[in-house]
Amino acid sequence: MNKGYIKVVLALLSVAGYMQNLVFAIDSISNTNSSNENGKQQSPINPEEAKQAADVAADALNIARKNIENINDYKPYPVDNEEEVTYFKEVNKVYVGIINVTIPNPDSYVGIINMLWDVNGERSFDNAFIKGNVSKVYNENLVIRQQRYKNYLWGKHYNVVANKIEVSKDETAIVLASSDMKDHAKGDYRPYINPLVKSANSFKPEIDSEDVVINGVSIRMYAHLVAFFIKKEANCVKITNIASYEHMDPMNSDGPSIIKLTGAKLINIIKLKDIFKKK
Repeated sequence: MNKGYIKVVLALLSVAGYMQNLVFAIDSISNTNSSNENGKQQSPINPEEAKQAADVAADALNIARKNIENINDYKPYPVDNEEEVTYFKEVNKVYVGIINVTIPNPDSYVGIINMLWDVNGERSFDNAFIKGNVSKVYNENLVIRQQRYKNYLWGKHYNVVANKIEVSKDETAIVLASSDMKDHAKGDYRPYINPLVKSANSFKPEIDSEDVVINGVSIRMYAHLVAFFIKKEANCVKITNIASYEHMDPMNSDGPSIIKLTGAKLINIIKLKDIFKKK
């Protein structure tokens, strides 16, 4: 990993992402996009809420790039039967993981971005994924998502601000971060504090949820920070995925178990090599 190159590129990503959101977030969209299968009409967006969402996304991008600049601080965890390695370190009492994946097909760049940005794109590479829903739209590249997953007898879900930043025709970043959103989930949930993206802790929008969430048939988990940095090169596409979750699993709340659960999410990205292999 070329550290100097990464610092320059990610600094540009951070600035570009923030400027894109400031330009578009205030001009909020009144209808949900085609990915929202609920078909509900969205209420007009408060401009201040839209700006706050943009600020959270920019903060998440900046924190993500800082945490991938130097993997020397991370402990490696080799992946069985794969050339890739996951890396983990503890930050603010939570575990942050990273994986780097190379897709040997430069023509897959747009397809990879589309799959990772699609609210239901995980269906192609995560067997635990159930369904995604766009709960709120600030602009076409800045939304709130609700993602649902299988988990024993009960499902799980998380709510995140999601932002796609196109810094150039060959460079894109996608960032996700949870906050204490009012999703009308049935259950006794303590207030959530994001330990990584501090600006998210004052962002508490009210969002629409699916019936399984409202009826308490899904346990709310949290994505402290998830980011994908996608770079097209001459002979390949390189993806760096950083992730940190609150899995809300009392049976697996120790450090090694959290690393295992988060590592399983990171490893799913390796499947993109087969999905987008060169024909």
